[in-house]
Amino acid sequence: QFIQAMQGPETIITPEPPQTPAPEVPAIVEHPDEKPEFPGGIEAWIRYLQRMLRVPDDLEAGDRKTVRVKFVVNMNGEVTDAIITQSAGKEFDKEVLRVIGRMPKWKPGKQRGKPVASYFTQPVTFTASEE
Repeated sequence: QFIQAMQGPETIITPEPPQTPAPEVPAIVEHPDEKPEFPGGIEAWIRYLQRMLRVPDDLEAGDRKTVRVKFVVNMNGEVTDAIITQSAGKEFDKEVLRVIGRMPKWKPGKQRGKPVASYFTQPVTFTASEE
């Protein structure tokens, strides 16, 4: 059997059209469309920190120390994986992590309208009151 190939545009036969993959959502979003939120908003979050944090004894009067903490608010609003990204010394870091560890659930961040795990960074400044 002799088959004469026709000239003209090439016909490409594909078993099935390639599926365009949905854009990959990273496991943890650095900057979601909507940031995660502490229940009651930013004012409530600041009040919570002020109420919960104990200033370690080795802070001189008039001194300021800043700890920067980064943590994950997962899709369920749970706070996990807190790490210190800027240390102010062991006692200060430990105190910030203690308070982060007791946190109530947050409202998770959202990417394209869906809850996602995302990072949240918070600087915490300890100030010793002037005696």
